[in-house]
Amino acid sequence: MFELNLALDELRSGDDEARPQLQEAQARFLAMRDECDSGLQRLFSVWDSQHSRDTLAEIRAILNRRRYIQNLVRDVEAVLSA
Repeated sequence: MFELNLALDELRSGDDEARPQLQEAQARFLAMRDECDSGLQRLFSVWDSQHSRDTLAEIRAILNRRRYIQNLVRDVEAVLSA
């Protein structure tokens, strides 16, 4: 995260050399978000059939992770598009 924040600051200050690093990070974050979405779809099916508290806990954990990743995507996209 430290390196990501440095790259974001560098690009904000006009250092375009950080752009490829941020584009790679963006691709990684989007892939991670897609993995979360796939995991959620699987867990929603499990919930529909079992209604288990453990399943709800897993869903909550993935939703929290997805929100964190989505915030990273938002931050990187904002800087890349500026």
